[in-house]
Amino acid sequence: MGLAGLGLLPSCQSQGGRQPLARTEILGRTDAQGPFLHGVASGDPLPDGVILWTRVDGVRTDTALSWQVYGDAQRTTLLASGNAIASPARNGCVKVDVRGLQPDQRLYFDFALPDGRRSDLGRTRTAPIHARPLEVALATCSYFGGYFNAYARMAERDSIDLVLHLGDYIYEGAPASGERADPNPAETTTLDDYRARYAHYRQDPDLQALHAAHPMVSVWDDHEFTNDAWRDGAQNHTEGAEGNWEQRKAWARQAYFEWMPVREQDDGRLYRSLSFGPLVDIFMLDGRIEGRSQQVSPNPGPLAALDPRLNDPNRTMLGFEQEDWLYNGLIDSKAKWKLIGNQTMLGHLNESTGFGPFRQPINNWLDQWDGYPPARQRLYDILAGRQGRAIDNVLVATGDWHNSFAMDLPANPLSGYDRQTGDGSLAVEFVTPSITSGFFNVDEAGLADFSPHIKHHQNQRHGFVVLSISPQRTMAEEFWINTVATPDTGLERGLGFEVLSDSNRLRRL
Repeated sequence: MGLAGLGLLPSCQSQGGRQPLARTEILGRTDAQGPFLHGVASGDPLPDGVILWTRVDGVRTDTALSWQVYGDAQRTTLLASGNAIASPARNGCVKVDVRGLQPDQRLYFDFALPDGRRSDLGRTRTAPIHARPLEVALATCSYFGGYFNAYARMAERDSIDLVLHLGDYIYEGAPASGERADPNPAETTTLDDYRARYAHYRQDPDLQALHAAHPMVSVWDDHEFTNDAWRDGAQNHTEGAEGNWEQRKAWARQAYFEWMPVREQDDGRLYRSLSFGPLVDIFMLDGRIEGRSQQVSPNPGPLAALDPRLNDPNRTMLGFEQEDWLYNGLIDSKAKWKLIGNQTMLGHLNESTGFGPFRQPINNWLDQWDGYPPARQRLYDILAGRQGRAIDNVLVATGDWHNSFAMDLPANPLSGYDRQTGDGSLAVEFVTPSITSGFFNVDEAGLADFSPHIKHHQNQRHGFVVLSISPQRTMAEEFWINTVATPDTGLERGLGFEVLSDSNRLRRL
């Protein structure tokens, strides 16, 4: 989705929150100019393992280092250790897939060079195998034109088990001017460009704090490549003038896998699933690069003026192979809840300005699932059980939008759905607000008239969403930060919703 400019927040009264983590325990910078300039990170936890990440700055040749996993923050109980190589071929980035750990265990880790210089201490946690409650924070859209205060507040929240980053972790365009700007301001088109942009982001203390405090499960969206990317091109890519798309895409993908704590797969795909015991199965989608067909162009006028490709069943958001993977995973899942990490809004966004039976928007919304109706209907058919049993307790977590939404997911919001009771809803979707990126305007009257399934929308606050998942219900709370214009500690709780087990619909808290 195109950037609409940085939105600055009005002041709001902050509320008391959880006690921040002690910076000497997790977040202290004792070596800010040293070789571990970009901190540490962890991700993709399993019951017996987790990915650990760091980077050794300035390596010219392969450089040996060690890694350690501890049972306590004082580093007195060593649970696992080993050696790794920081290579210039990987931009100095190091990822270790540690196995042989115990499930649902809080762990601490660091890296060390042979001369004794150590990284910061990170904290992580393996996945549980029992149905204990799980707290998952949702993040998206961190344009480097404002302070990452939302990341800092997430880092301080001790109860978070996992952060789902839903894309637009970096932005490929020239960052805003001022002290937050990248010293390499050109648009990222080469491998060196993408690497430099990640390096700039990962020197941010709030982003380092988030990675050091919680494991992350992430997917990319378009800005890790370029705006409105699809499988074979992008709106913000000019072939020739900005290089070859396949090469640019490969470089962006390489930098992502170097810098992000994701478990790399032999076939190079990013979509994957993770199990958190009998409570939650997480399905992380690649709705951007793996199989997305080219977006159609909206055309003002009657329905007949729509691009005829809009309803072509051969156009996909995920690609047919990924669709089959998702459908089979949902059908086979034995977990109480199925949580889908999704880049662009799944639910219908129908406004009063537009056309067609859903009054299809004519602005920028055809980059989301609204622009791929047959692909969305195929997913809804699976949830409704038209090819077997119905699948209940599906939660969709979405980024991209900068604004926040909470909605029921009926196959048709205007037919067969009861706006009062929620009957007809197949699942629910939470679209998390941006970390810093600017807001988009939506016709609120049009939403009320033509999108009865949308129960909440706001476009004036940055922040994040926390899902508290238990066997009986999932509770979603939105948290807002005061400002992105300056470093700030304020945090305010926004609206909250719950989804009762087997209800497939939202209820206001």
